[in-house]
Amino acid sequence: MSQYCTSIEITPRLRVDLFNSRAFRVRKSELPGEPFPSDYEIPFAIGHVHDWAPVGYGISRTPTSINVVTRALEIRVVESGEWSVFTPEARQVYPSNGPIHGLFRDGYILFDSASAHQQPSNCSRYAHWFYSHTTDSYVDTFIEEKLLLDEFFIYGPDYSALFQGFHEITGPAPIPCRKQFGFMQTQHLAEEGSQQKLLEVAARIRKLELPCDTLILDFEWGDSAPGDASKPDWGRSLEWQANYTTPMEPEALVQHLKKERVPAGGVAKDNQVGAHRYGVQWTGDIDMTWKEFRWQIEAITGSEGSLQGYPYLNSDTLARNWRLQVRWHQFTQLTMFSRAHHMKPRYAGWEKWLGDFEKFFVDDAGRVKNPEFEAATLETHAETPVDWSESPTEAIRAALALRYRLLPYIYSLAHEDFRTGMPPLRPMLMAFDRDPNCSRNQWPH
Repeated sequence: MSQYCTSIEITPRLRVDLFNSRAFRVRKSELPGEPFPSDYEIPFAIGHVHDWAPVGYGISRTPTSINVVTRALEIRVVESGEWSVFTPEARQVYPSNGPIHGLFRDGYILFDSASAHQQPSNCSRYAHWFYSHTTDSYVDTFIEEKLLLDEFFIYGPDYSALFQGFHEITGPAPIPCRKQFGFMQTQHLAEEGSQQKLLEVAARIRKLELPCDTLILDFEWGDSAPGDASKPDWGRSLEWQANYTTPMEPEALVQHLKKERVPAGGVAKDNQVGAHRYGVQWTGDIDMTWKEFRWQIEAITGSEGSLQGYPYLNSDTLARNWRLQVRWHQFTQLTMFSRAHHMKPRYAGWEKWLGDFEKFFVDDAGRVKNPEFEAATLETHAETPVDWSESPTEAIRAALALRYRLLPYIYSLAHEDFRTGMPPLRPMLMAFDRDPNCSRNQWPH
């Protein structure tokens, strides 16, 4: 590397780095010795690993600030490290008090190594991991202490320009392989899973004529779930447990499933800091209620997914009555990833599974352990005004069939996201950001 970006020193330990006329970072260092070593230029949050083109700028000084001026912005920085942003017409852009929609506020994005707009995070806002040109990875250069703070700013002001800027700086989300866009069914039986039960699920899927590209084995496949629910040992081993090594070896099992046109595989979940560059994201465990489902729709298409720069966020398609299960499937098939996370496809006999599931939430005397769960249980069993004209299985099969017809369209949207950063699922506010009925967040958090 010669010079990664156009850097302007404000003080010996404070600088402004210009990426282009609309995007920059303010970098503050408390490193001993040299404040800005070249090895620490690119933190994990940044995916742009090649040198930026030089950016033209001017500098003016006042008694209180140093002003960096590009053709699109004026950045006013004081020696304490505080800064503000103005347009060439002297209109203040940042700080501002407008509503936050995911990454976005008032035509700009502000983020650090943890999150956007100082959202709560368990991650450090300081940069710790950095890209190495020698190894082409982010795992070899590390600062343990909180010594280097980056604040990134992108000005749009419209959504397409903001997504393009964010996409260029943080890097694109890779396009998944074709198989990942098909239906994925989780085999989730905790410590009770076995090779035989997995084969039964595969056979059941085919008998019901449900299209399926991948079976996902959850944690029961390995020694991390040794078969004794009272002594879980999750995450300590990646060896296959005995229930999944007979009568066939795991490799033979996978080949057998492929012949049945049900490949076995896995899915990445719950990554964090630049995480959209690393495949599938997951909203976490769910309550399986109508209220939860309502929030999941908003989260995936809006505040937690598309508007956070995560094009492949998905949820567990899992409900505690068949009406909600059908609705959840119908929503899932119109998202970028189709994944059902339950012990199905036992769509008939749902009540038996529900009874088994509730054992986790009640004590031996049948008392509900958590009052909040009791309220949720009453809500989730409430009837919906929908009067289905077909069986649950037929409704889910129809939703899956629609998804498979849409696969070329879905893949095209994934390609557009890779090129431009525009998310495949777009809330109404992206098209009508000045309409209060579209631009407000209608789901309280």
